[in-house]
Amino acid sequence: MDFKELIRNDLNIFINPDEFGESHVIDGKIVNVIVDEETLKDRNQKEYDGIVQADVLYFAKEQDLPKVPRPKSVQLFDGVPYEIFDAKLDNGVFEVILQANAN
Repeated sequence: MDFKELIRNDLNIFINPDEFGESHVIDGKIVNVIVDEETLKDRNQKEYDGIVQADVLYFAKEQDLPKVPRPKSVQLFDGVPYEIFDAKLDNGVFEVILQANAN
């Protein structure tokens, strides 16, 4: 087993609701994610002058999401519509940043 495979196996532990994960409904599907409020606070603070004030930042395994998150599209997170500000895929894990939908 190589290092990347070990990390993927560890994701099952970290994202597990009995550890760090939480269950949320994303676009109608229950998905275990890690909501990272501290990183969100740091990023919002850095962007304070600016432009970006995000509302939710979460990490989820790529295969668990009902569809690929695309910036500028809408995602329902626990029944609330958010615009996807950013979504990055790294080693099978998406980092998704959501902003409240102004519409």
